[in-house]
Amino acid sequence: MAGLRSILAILPVLLGLTALMPVEVPDVGAAEPAQPLRVGMPKSLFRDLPQTALPLLSGPLTKMLQTQTGVQGSCVVAGTIEEMTQQIESGKLQLGVYAGHEFAWARQQCPDLRPLVIAVAKQRKPRAFIVCRTDSKSASFADLKGQKMAVPFFSREHCHIVLDTCLEAESASAKEFFGDVTRPANLEAALDHVVQGKVDAALVDSVAMDWYKQQKPGCYSWVKVITESVEFPSPVVAYHPQGLDGKVAKKLKDALTNAQKTAQGKELLSNLRLTAFEPVPDDYEEMLGKILKAYPAPEAASK
Repeated sequence: MAGLRSILAILPVLLGLTALMPVEVPDVGAAEPAQPLRVGMPKSLFRDLPQTALPLLSGPLTKMLQTQTGVQGSCVVAGTIEEMTQQIESGKLQLGVYAGHEFAWARQQCPDLRPLVIAVAKQRKPRAFIVCRTDSKSASFADLKGQKMAVPFFSREHCHIVLDTCLEAESASAKEFFGDVTRPANLEAALDHVVQGKVDAALVDSVAMDWYKQQKPGCYSWVKVITESVEFPSPVVAYHPQGLDGKVAKKLKDALTNAQKTAQGKELLSNLRLTAFEPVPDDYEEMLGKILKAYPAPEAASK
């Protein structure tokens, strides 16, 4: 139980941060020093975390890259998704990290943006749920008006976009729609609060739901889903081909996708509670198209 609390508390942030931590690494054999990389991250990844926390998580990734690549680099908090994408397109940034739906939005702005690797934490196609107790009279999101809602700290971005979309359909903010919004420490606590009757509903993700079903089957039997999202694409580290040398891109891709084969890579994955960095799957483009239909970019949705 304690292990899940630590995993779920930091997982949404770590998925975005793993490719963005400051890196100071020497050239390990190239004839000329490799061009330093600037890696961008959107401010959306700091919803529940101060930006100053980023350097604290840099150790494992720095160790791995020191031995496997000759690339020097640093991370930059690059503002909004639109601002970060613009900086990648202009060459001010060489890499950027996106939640899956954010990458789909960014591709509309910059079609040449390419995925390098995906970051997987147990599930390649996560979903978001809004749940309540099985004996609740609520059958849809609209039925939650005036009720008490749990939105756990460090919920992933795809969870927030699902909640925001539901609220937009009701033409209300969270403060206007719900009677109260609580912030449990993690996803397990949010589910516990639903079962215990402390709140009427909770926003959770599919990783937490699967864990809860396996580890607390009795409690899980009291949980029912009233809103379920489509599958989201995995978070992705992306680049523009004009801004990142092909050899460097391959070196970075190989180092990340083979992380589980080295002691330092295993340490990295363990510390970040990730299953793996993986090559971009064949159906990733298809998933991007589907997620755009389900959750259009804010500008497109408002037109």
